[in-house]
Amino acid sequence: MIFMIRLRELRIEKGRNMSEMAKEIGIPYTTYISYEKGEREPNSEMLIKLSRHFGVSIDYLIGRTDIRKPVILEDNGQKEKYEELKRMLDQLTDENAASLKEYALFLLQRQQSPGDQ
Repeated sequence: MIFMIRLRELRIEKGRNMSEMAKEIGIPYTTYISYEKGEREPNSEMLIKLSRHFGVSIDYLIGRTDIRKPVILEDNGQKEKYEELKRMLDQLTDENAASLKEYALFLLQRQQSPGDQ
């Protein structure tokens, strides 16, 4: 359900109709329509293709996260920070972990908003 909503939203953001999007992705129009209507689910190869086309993660497409692109940690001194945060997260209650997630999403959205820098 979330996949079809996100697919439609991403298509609209690009300013395309379903026919144009099917052509861009290189799939039959009827296949694309069936994805947006929730009548068909894409296989893993198609999920990869769609995520690359829209510049979002597969997890975002299928609704596992609300973050469009994952934060990729490079090991330039960040690994220790990550491990420390992970240790703290492991000690939080489910309720506090959920609150922390909401705050982290807020920070990421604020960070990605134009003009906030």
